[in-house]
Amino acid sequence: MKPENPILYCDVDGVLNALGGQITGLDYDSWGDFEMTEGAGFPLFLSQKMAKAIIELPVEHRWATIWRNEANVTISPMLGWPQLPVLTEPNPIAARKGGYNFKHFGVLDEISEEQRPFIWMDDEAIPYDHSALDELGVNYLLIEPDAMTGVTPADIESIKYWLATGEQPYLPNRDADSKDS
Repeated sequence: MKPENPILYCDVDGVLNALGGQITGLDYDSWGDFEMTEGAGFPLFLSQKMAKAIIELPVEHRWATIWRNEANVTISPMLGWPQLPVLTEPNPIAARKGGYNFKHFGVLDEISEEQRPFIWMDDEAIPYDHSALDELGVNYLLIEPDAMTGVTPADIESIKYWLATGEQPYLPNRDADSKDS
């Protein structure tokens, strides 16, 4: 992996683990191969096709999840992934400031130091106010999947487009929200 490759921060629940698949009778399988399993005592609805599409992206993969290193112990082996670096947690007092999720400050800290482009896939931690991310002075892409479906093939295509062009893809959910404001 070349150090100039962008970083991809990946959450587990609502991103890899499609929460809708855990609700009996609902079909949220956008990849066609989701399987229900269990890890660390929790139900997981995972897709090997999704996992392959993500891990094959030319990025440096990192976990940014409440699972912390348990993602390496439980999720990585299930998906056939190597052990990944885990997002460094910031000072817990600073992380509570402004009501942001701890991942927000962890991403800010790491990118401030490394000054590299990044992709952040998270169903809930991505801040509505992007000004702190904009101030980092690097190109970034935010993928905020519906927690019921997790990452979709369209999300992967958006990432590939961004990697190839550096331009923001049209993301219907985000772009529709910004037109309403």
